[in-house]
This record gives sequence, structure tokens and C-alpha cells, in this order.
Amino acid sequence: MTVGVWILGDRVWQNQAAVNRTDDKSSLPLILIESCQHVQQPRYHRQKLVLIWSAVHFAEELRGGGCQVTYTTSGDFEAPLKAWIQAYNITEVRVMAPNHRPFYTSFKTCNAPAKQP
Repeated sequence: MTVGVWILGDRVWQNQAAVNRTDDKSSLPLILIESCQHVQQPRYHRQKLVLIWSAVHFAEELRGGGCQVTYTTSGDFEAPLKAWIQAYNITEVRVMAPNHRPFYTSFKTCNAPAKQP
């Protein structure tokens, strides 16, 4: 089983639980996705956008610490996430719940467990 961590733009800090659940961070694939489409949908405060887009600097910090980091920009989240999962043969994606309520709602809906018949 290969575990990967998707770091959302509003969850960029060194002590993030999803990243720190392993001692061997060099073997933990991480992805940060900058989605231009996502930030255009809701009305974001400019300071929050600066925080979200500062993720590129966080990615460099993680790389400097020996982590495997994929940082990509895309129109959406789905395409780069699928490519990353395939490239690293990831069987489990860990992600911390987003702070942004509309995104959390859509994220929760997309990742709801399948209902049993």
C-alpha cells in the first residue's frame, strides 16, 4: 500500500498532521495543486489568496527537508491528482479537511463512501 498526502492551499504548515504521521518523510509522496478555476469560483479575500498561493514556497521547504513533492498548477484538481496517483501507484490519499466551507462541502460530497445496496 502506498500512501500519499494531498496538501491543500489552506493547510500549509510544517506541523501538519497528515505529513507528520510518518517518520520517513522521504518516502511519502506529497502533492500541492494550485487550481486557478477553484479560486475564481468563490469570492476570496486577497490576503487569503496570498496565503494559498504561497504554497509554492512551502513546497520548496518540504523538498529541502527531503520530501517528495509534486507542485502543479492546473485548471482543476482532478486531472493532476489522478496523474499523481497513477505516477506513484498511490492506493490511499490522506488530506486534512479544508477550512473553506464551500470547498469542504463539495470535497465531502465527492469523497462520500459508497452506499451499500
